[in-house]
Amino acid sequence: MNYSNFIAALDISTSGITLTLGTRTTMGEINIIDSESVSTKSVKGGKISNENSVAKEIQSLILKIQQRQGTIIEKVYITTDGTLLQSVTNRIEKEFPERTLISTQLIEGIKNENYDCEIKGTESIMAVYPLWYKVDGDTVEQPEGLSCDKMEGEFLIIKGRKETINTIKRTLQIAEVQIADMFLSPIVIANTTLSPKEKKSGTAAVEIGHSTAKVAIYQAEKLRFATTIPLGCNLITGDLCACLDINHDTAEALQRDEQFGAVCSSLVEDADLLLKTTSGLKKNYASRVVVEVIEARVEEIFLNIMHQIERSGYMYLLSGGLVISGSVTEIKNLAQFIKLKTNLNTRIADVNPLISGVSKENKHILTSAETCGMLIMGNPICKKEEAQEIKSEEHVEVKQEEEKPKKKRNIFRGMNSLFEMFDQEDEPVID
Repeated sequence: MNYSNFIAALDISTSGITLTLGTRTTMGEINIIDSESVSTKSVKGGKISNENSVAKEIQSLILKIQQRQGTIIEKVYITTDGTLLQSVTNRIEKEFPERTLISTQLIEGIKNENYDCEIKGTESIMAVYPLWYKVDGDTVEQPEGLSCDKMEGEFLIIKGRKETINTIKRTLQIAEVQIADMFLSPIVIANTTLSPKEKKSGTAAVEIGHSTAKVAIYQAEKLRFATTIPLGCNLITGDLCACLDINHDTAEALQRDEQFGAVCSSLVEDADLLLKTTSGLKKNYASRVVVEVIEARVEEIFLNIMHQIERSGYMYLLSGGLVISGSVTEIKNLAQFIKLKTNLNTRIADVNPLISGVSKENKHILTSAETCGMLIMGNPICKKEEAQEIKSEEHVEVKQEEEKPKKKRNIFRGMNSLFEMFDQEDEPVID
């Protein structure tokens, strides 16, 4: 079926690259059109290590879907965690010689002053979010239109490595696909998994993927903290491989297996169970041993997450507790175990009410709030309008980096992203 338009979400992670197409119904629900994934060894620690290789893999995914759907994908939505995202607060005070009317331009000017904050050479300010404003000492939600002698504002500054953004930009240019918009990963995850009530009461959205954990805290309907941690499910897999002397695929299967994959050993009976390995042989594993290995690593990951939440200063303001998403949610008893360890209300994120048309082969999409979030936040603008012959995959040649764009485009416009595109030597361009 040739759709009039669609949303294309590109998820580049250490475990693989996934391209998903979806449309939005009149009720706001996302219907999955198609999805294609490929494993990759060219992404390490959340960073693209080989731009040409990733570009080829992206083009391969695009061509497969184009041939199945009979359409042309021109743009994609993408996320980034800035390779170890961090957030800090900054306060700005302004005094005026006489009572001054606060305009939109004045508010934006004060907000943009945050981009001049001193940061390390490898870092860049990704986004700035206002936390509160005071006008002549009184806290106000919206200062525009008021007159004052003094104005204060506190802002949340999100920092990341600028080279991560440049690498993504170059890779997509080589792959000859435009970026419709780019979002910060923790923000996308929170917007997808947290309800308005949870954002108001105080809740932490946590997604644990293959190699990273991403955290975003909302309280009083505002983003209060965001970070990424280099810990993920690959550590659980590695522990199972080492402790049980099994291969990677078998270890992955153990985590997802209904009989084996679980945490909280007190909830699991001590029994010997059978698992068919990839070699076709059967081995006996004590279920309690498997669970104890998984439990130890999951506990370590969440100890690090809770340390970050404590550092945010909102540990005791999380009335909504934790909302967990990502591949870690395939492990049984996870919510009970985390609640037991953190003493916080914990639930597993459910994107099923927002997404339809997910086939059995693409079930993994429902565990990734990041992919679902791009489809929910994106606009159906990714189809190439002009008629164009679809190239066959075997005749595609990847364009090298020597071609530079004719002019700079802001690719980070949209849903609270406030991202600015910049070249390697350039400072961020502030609109």
